[in-house]
Amino acid sequence: MREKTGSVMRAGLQIAGGCSGGQTAAARQGARGFAALVPAARVAYLPGMSKPAPIFNGLRLRCGHCGQGRLFSGYLKLNEACPHCGRDMRAADTADGPAFFVGFGVLILTAPFLFLIPMSPLPGLLKIGAILLLGLAITGLSLWLLPVAKAILLNLQLHHKSGQAEFDRNDA
Repeated sequence: MREKTGSVMRAGLQIAGGCSGGQTAAARQGARGFAALVPAARVAYLPGMSKPAPIFNGLRLRCGHCGQGRLFSGYLKLNEACPHCGRDMRAADTADGPAFFVGFGVLILTAPFLFLIPMSPLPGLLKIGAILLLGLAITGLSLWLLPVAKAILLNLQLHHKSGQAEFDRNDA
């Protein structure tokens, strides 16, 4: 959607355009949706931010600092440092957060089917097959979303410089 200033807004990200001459390739391509932003992801900044958006780069499994280096060397094996900018990734620990969020998100999406399939008028073997297929879908969706959730949480922790909780103990 175009605003009066000539900027293009897509998925909450603003790409400068219009008369300013700072128009990116994604803005020139017109209204192609979110896919047009992916090639220009290195310059995808949220308004008012001087660094790439940590959530957007987490969705791409990239470093939240530079937006180019890969976060993982394996499925969930985190690189010790960004291969592009050298940012230390050991400073943040996502612990069980990604598994918790993915587990509950997938549960919310699939729980209605877990209740409806046994109550359906299907024959017994079809019900068993449907439940097995649903189990495979739950497993696949969880395994697909887990690295993305870990990347987003890690980028947010590093972006906001969060650390271990410390309590002041005043034994007065």
